[in-house]
Amino acid sequence: FEKNNGNCIGELKGMMALTDEKNAVFTESGDPCVINFKFTKSTIKIKEQDNCGNHRGITCPFDFTFKKRNPIKKAK
Repeated sequence: FEKNNGNCIGELKGMMALTDEKNAVFTESGDPCVINFKFTKSTIKIKEQDNCGNHRGITCPFDFTFKKRNPIKKAK
């Protein structure tokens, strides 16, 4: 992610596990970072639950809401 005109940058790679049809969680063995994902009809909400500071700056938490977009249709 990047926000605040590039002053807040972070990155995290891995797999999230679905906990039910509308929720998922990211955790990695040996890493205290825990991130929850909530899927609604129109958004994806990402919320940091535990310490993810080693993946981003201390003032840049993983805490976002993204609006879903309709898929781009291919030209015929």
